[in-house]
Amino acid sequence: MKPTETYFHFTCFNVQDPHDPSVGLINGELAIPGILIRREVFDPVVNQVSSRVAPLTNKHRLSYI
Repeated sequence: MKPTETYFHFTCFNVQDPHDPSVGLINGELAIPGILIRREVFDPVVNQVSSRVAPLTNKHRLSYI
């Protein structure tokens, strides 16, 4: 399985309809493609942290010159 094909499964407590593949519910678990989690959650957080840390490291680096 390629990393882009990996799915992550999160327990979902939907008593009315625990299995609805059209919305990603499979046997009571929410199945989310790893590529979606990376693109919509991981990458934006990493980019935001990086953009906030970079000026601090540049400022610190300049103070030693």
